Amino acid sequence: MHIHAEGPAFFAWLPKMFGKRVVVTVHGIDWQREKWQSGLGSKFIHQGEKNAVKYADEVIVLSKGVQDYFKETYGRMTSDTCLLYTSDAADEEDSGDLGGRRSIKKKKRMKRARTVAAKVNTVEKEGTEQ
Repeated sequence: MHIHAEGPAFFAWLPKMFGKRVVVTVHGIDWQREKWQSGLGSKFIHQGEKNAVKYADEVIVLSKGVQDYFKETYGRMTSDTCLLYTSDAADEEDSGDLGGRRSIKKKKRMKRARTVAAKVNTVEKEGTEQ
């Protein structure tokens, strides 16, 4: 099962109960965003982040900054695939803005992105065969 974002990752434990593989893509550190700072939203999303670390077979992040955050905060290695359209990637020096979408300039990163994408597809495929 492929889960996008920290909020939905709150439920990453559920497919694990049934022996399924889980891949979580983290688009950014959502619980720190201003719009979630008041109320339950930030706490729920933060717990989703923790559940991603605990239950996901693979965590994919969309920027080097988020990759560093997961390593420093949780000691969790992540795949640093930088896909198109993430706002966090715009802050990375090897990304460029394409009218609201981001593009990676270095071919090496694109090759790595394709490798991780293939790995995600394999994990998802294996999960459906169980």
